[in-house]
Amino acid sequence: MTQLSHHTVFQAAIAAHQHEAGALLPILHDIQNQLGYVPPEATAVVAQALNLSAAEVHGVIGFYHYFRREPAPAHL
Repeated sequence: MTQLSHHTVFQAAIAAHQHEAGALLPILHDIQNQLGYVPPEATAVVAQALNLSAAEVHGVIGFYHYFRREPAPAHL
């Protein structure tokens, strides 16, 4: 996927959940489900949309083992 399509995925996930209480996890799950991982550039976009620091978003991604920071290898 290209950067533009990644950004489209980020924005769609944000639009779907940003007004919910505890929106960060549903947004990250949507991104992970669409792309197979949460790209590093998603951190700043999601943080800005939710008025969080990038460190807070990064910390949540690192805490939960479900989230990947890079695409899964072809063979597990």
